Amino acid sequence: MFERYKGFIEQYIDLNLIEWKLFESKLALKSFKKGETLLHQGDVCKELYFINSGLARGYIIDANGKDFTWSIYFNDTHANMTNLFVTDYESFLHQKPSSIHIEALEDCEIVVASFLDVEFIYNNLKKGERFGRLMAQEAYCYLHNRIIARETKSAKERFEIFLDQMPHLLEKVPQYHIATFLGITPQHLSRLKNANAYLINQPKATQQALEELRTCILEVVPHATQLINYGVLAFALRKGGKAHEQIMIAGYKNHIGFYPHPDTIEAFGEDLRGYKFAKGSVQFPLNKPMPKELVAKMVRYRYEQIQKRD
Repeated sequence: MFERYKGFIEQYIDLNLIEWKLFESKLALKSFKKGETLLHQGDVCKELYFINSGLARGYIIDANGKDFTWSIYFNDTHANMTNLFVTDYESFLHQKPSSIHIEALEDCEIVVASFLDVEFIYNNLKKGERFGRLMAQEAYCYLHNRIIARETKSAKERFEIFLDQMPHLLEKVPQYHIATFLGITPQHLSRLKNANAYLINQPKATQQALEELRTCILEVVPHATQLINYGVLAFALRKGGKAHEQIMIAGYKNHIGFYPHPDTIEAFGEDLRGYKFAKGSVQFPLNKPMPKELVAKMVRYRYEQIQKRD
């Protein structure tokens, strides 16, 4: 009944049979149906929830009625502590009105401990108090890193962190909820998903070369918008940039196609000797190193051209 919860606890503290029985005596199980609310904003969070199975979301509603995803709760190999414990920690710890709503996105089975029972464990079991301290430390570190990422990481980088930490949620959680969790628009998330799908469907060598080229472009123009245009990966160098204001890259069997606009190709014709190029494109062979410095110069040139027209 409580095997998953016991296994989680024992990652942090060792419990003998008597200590576990004390823990277990304060636990109960609850079930919530998809769409059911686990906690209303404004209510006091009186119970600590550990998600055994299912999927839930914590969210905040602003003054305009728009909701923003605060956390996503699930229990699998990708989960960390903040995914497992379904609660508003400030409300629970201080017994004050909650600032978040929590809803079930799937049917959920939850392990429940009341505020009074958690206090009893802390006061009567030394290891229980240590477990609580370790959980508080982990929660702080998670929030610390997440806030820094929101302030310092690009949308692409935040999306890649999400893919690394919670890849399976991309198809399980509605796109709008993931977008607000990442702090980006649903449209931008869609573009990132499409760009990622284009890359992962390439052979490994092609994928690596495309990633190198993408990194070069974004190092020069970090705010470039990634999208799919003409079936290939494109980077709009200005907000809402049309095709002539984009740089495109494409993967092929033996080379990467780089499309930085005919003017750019003409300006760098001498530098491109040794590569096969045409009016608006150049081919970088997969069996040769990517000319990163040259690519950066070409991207910068094209970006400055566009800026001069504003």
